[in-house]
Amino acid sequence: MKGYLVRRLLLFVPTLFFASLLIFGAMRVLPGDVAARIISDEEGAYVTEQQYERLREQLGLDEALPVQYGKWIWSMVNGDFGGESLVTKEPISDMVSRRLTVTAQLALYTILLTVIIAVPLGIVAAIYQDKWPDYLVRTFTIAGAAIPNFWLALMVLLMLVLYFNWTPPLRYVSLWDNPVEHFQKVFLPVLILAWGYTAFMTRITRSNVLEVLRQDYVRTARSKGLHEVVVLSRHVLRNALIPVVTVAGFYLSFLMSGSLILENIFGIPGIGQGIISAATERDYPVIQSLTLLMVFFLLAINLLVDVLYKVIDPRIDYSH
Repeated sequence: MKGYLVRRLLLFVPTLFFASLLIFGAMRVLPGDVAARIISDEEGAYVTEQQYERLREQLGLDEALPVQYGKWIWSMVNGDFGGESLVTKEPISDMVSRRLTVTAQLALYTILLTVIIAVPLGIVAAIYQDKWPDYLVRTFTIAGAAIPNFWLALMVLLMLVLYFNWTPPLRYVSLWDNPVEHFQKVFLPVLILAWGYTAFMTRITRSNVLEVLRQDYVRTARSKGLHEVVVLSRHVLRNALIPVVTVAGFYLSFLMSGSLILENIFGIPGIGQGIISAATERDYPVIQSLTLLMVFFLLAINLLVDVLYKVIDPRIDYSH
C-alpha cells in the first residue's frame, strides 16, 4: 500500500503540471483581451494606443509567455493563487478561500443526501427485484437521470413564484451567521443535484447488490441460519460498496469543482459562479487558478477513493 501511494504521489505532480500547461495555453488562444475590456470601460470609446500599452504593462500581459507562466505557477505554489484579479483587483487567495467554503458546503450536503437516499433505495430495489418496490425505485431513478438539473431548477423557481409567491433568499448567508437563511438558500440546489446523482448511484447499488446476492458465500451464510439483516450488513454491503464509493468520489470531485449552472441560477457564490464571472470578463488569472484548483481536487479525491478501497475490502492488493 505504501509503495502504491508513493507511485500515485509521484504521478500527481507531473499530471498537475501538464494540466497547468493546458489551462495556461487555452487562456492565451481564446479570443478577447482583458486589457481592452478594462480600458474601454474606464475611458469610454476614445482610447489611445499609449493608454492601451501602458495598461497591458501594468497587468503584466506584455511579458513573454514563459515568464507569465512561471510567475503564475509560483504564485499557485506559495498560496497567492495567481496574484490578484485583473478586473476587480481582489486577491485571488481571498476569492478562493471565500468561494471554496461555499462550494465545499454545497458538495458535502449534496453527497451526504445522495448516499443517504441512494444506498437504501438500491438495496430495497435489489431485495424486491421485479416487484412493485423495484419498479417504483426504477421510475424514480429514470426520471432523475432524464431531467436536466438546470431545466428542473428553472421550472421549480418558476412554479414557486407563480403558485406560492415565494423565492429563495437573494443574499447568500453563511451557515455560522444564520443557519435558517443559509439552508433556505441551499435547500433547492442541493435537492435538485442530489436527485440527479441519486438516480445513477441507486442503479449502481442495485446492480452490485444483486450480483453479490448471487454469490456462493451469501448462499452459505443463509444456509447457516443467519438473519437476513446480518447477511446484508456483513456479507453483501461490504462487497457491493466499492463501485458505490467510486461513483461517490467522482460526484464529490465534480461538486468540489463547482456546479457552474446551478450556482449561477440560485446565486450561490461558489467556485462555479466565480469561473463563469471571470470568463465573461476575460480575467485570465482567476480562470486559470480556479480551473487548476478543480484539477487538484479531482486528482486528490481520486487518490482518496483508492485508499478507501483498501479500507472497505482489505483483500485488495496494490502491490502489483
